Amino acid sequence: MNNELIAIIVAAFLAVFILVVATVFLLLIRPWLQDFLSGGKASPLTILAMRLRGMPVKTICDAYIMIVHCGGAVEINQVQKAHLMGADVDKLARAVCFAKQSDEPFVWDDLVATAIEDNSRR
Repeated sequence: MNNELIAIIVAAFLAVFILVVATVFLLLIRPWLQDFLSGGKASPLTILAMRLRGMPVKTICDAYIMIVHCGGAVEINQVQKAHLMGADVDKLARAVCFAKQSDEPFVWDDLVATAIEDNSRR
């Protein structure tokens, strides 16, 4: 009977461990891996910091990945800052891609200011 109790306790600890690993994977490793495989340079600590701040990690990472794919020279911290300032980062990423496809020069800060101004009008 003592062996059965030990087996139940070990199984419970194993289940909790698997649950913790799966949660960490979903919350941290998955966005980082997606970003890394797309050519981005976000660290797992950056992803963790976004989670702790309550930022929409998927939205920010998707916008950053879109910018990276278009060839824009923007860092993920700049995308985070734009989101915190109230800009729609998805629209910003599309604007960067449009500017790169049209071979038009752009300044990130100007795009962010325009996006914030557009959001404040609504």
